[in-house]
Amino acid sequence: LESTFPPVTGPAWAAMASGKNPGKTGIFDSLIRVGKDGFEMRTISSLDIRRAKPYWDYVSNAGLKVGVINYPFLYPPYEINGVMVSGLGSNPQDEISHPKGFKQRLIKKWGNYRIDVLWHEAKYSGNPLLFLRDVFELLDINERTLQLLLEEDLEVLTFVISASDFAQHYMWRYIDASHPYYREDQAKKYRPMFIKVWERIDKILGSIIERLPQNANVVIVSDHGFGAHRSDFYTNSWLEQEGYLFKREGIIRARRMQEAIARLIRRISPRLHRKLIKATNLGRVPKISATSEIDFVRSLAFSPVNASLVGKICINRHATLLVNSPDDFQSLKSEIVGKLQEVCDNLGVQPKVYSPYELYTGQYVDLAPDILFEIEDGECSIHFGFGKNPFQKPPSNPVHSGIHKKDGILIAYGPSIKESTEIQGAKIYDIAPTILHILGLPVPDDMDGRVLKEIFREESEPAQRKVKYQEVEVEKGKVKNRITRLKELGKL
Repeated sequence: LESTFPPVTGPAWAAMASGKNPGKTGIFDSLIRVGKDGFEMRTISSLDIRRAKPYWDYVSNAGLKVGVINYPFLYPPYEINGVMVSGLGSNPQDEISHPKGFKQRLIKKWGNYRIDVLWHEAKYSGNPLLFLRDVFELLDINERTLQLLLEEDLEVLTFVISASDFAQHYMWRYIDASHPYYREDQAKKYRPMFIKVWERIDKILGSIIERLPQNANVVIVSDHGFGAHRSDFYTNSWLEQEGYLFKREGIIRARRMQEAIARLIRRISPRLHRKLIKATNLGRVPKISATSEIDFVRSLAFSPVNASLVGKICINRHATLLVNSPDDFQSLKSEIVGKLQEVCDNLGVQPKVYSPYELYTGQYVDLAPDILFEIEDGECSIHFGFGKNPFQKPPSNPVHSGIHKKDGILIAYGPSIKESTEIQGAKIYDIAPTILHILGLPVPDDMDGRVLKEIFREESEPAQRKVKYQEVEVEKGKVKNRITRLKELGKL
């Protein structure tokens, strides 16, 4: 199952939900640009995913009872015909469920509720047993939550298990003998425990499938694949070295001091630290952003703040040289791409460089960085910040040993699904239209994906039925009429 570029949480899960490429969702990272004319970033929210129109909204509007659980960045939760529980990007201490009482049912029945295991936290460095303990605790919570959901009489359920992602980031060095941080003695000890994570997930899936109705179809997908993390590249350090970027040293010192104070507060009072994070995200507490370290008066190009670990370079259109000169813009872009190719050749690594217009289509392409690139087929993590050297091999952080790759998985099972058949050429955009077709619902005509009819048994109802399409403009008209009607009734 081919993922998005970049193959990371934000754009990939949005694409899976909506059937649309990042140029139509506006989600190119787990962080999103606040506006076209600036480079400040904010975390994705459920508002961004709703704007892209996920398949479960169509299913809910059709009157089917749905559950959407642990879906990344689906916070805050919103009203649907069924149950919604926010996933990555939310805090279990906040209101993360619709209906509101569902979270309390989880806590009352099972006690502690957690959403993630932050594998990169300092407490897990050098402590795999602590990490694994928390991963298995999360999987226990996942299983108990699924058991509770099966009591809800849902007709369509989407449930995300993220433990596999956390385990592969943290434990790849124990399973891959070619990894720079592989040690045979550690591999013998921890590889079996890595396998047990997958066995636990498999057991959860098996227990759930046994309880489903016989006519249920099950689709298992991942938002990306995984591979070895072998090196680091610091884009802004390289741009500074090449003379395209200039820093504001005073701001850098102030930001480091702010981060040090935040770490101290976190160590002394985790509860106060969580409150500060929430207040900062709401704009109530000022934060010195990483972007503010850059001198935008003099800098011609920079890497924006991002979380995706692929290369992103923005040309600073506000720079004096470029304000009214499209020719200078294109010339500078070509020059940077050429120098990037040159430095990679000198380092003996292979880059792939893209224009956003090669990768994306849609009304939000202009929000994408001007230059996107990957190194060594994605095995090099590319950072927006500054490192001592632009290129480091092996990577500086042994804990981050696994990295996302573009090819994930697609597995389907059920009475409508072909048996023992391997599917070629499936893309992450194909999942949403395929789910809608299985349910007998029309596919919105603005989706980029196609219905994967080759997964169905020839005699099955989804294989026999023609794909129906729905004009999006017609749907917009229905929404407008509904809003007008609610206003007339005084309900809006």
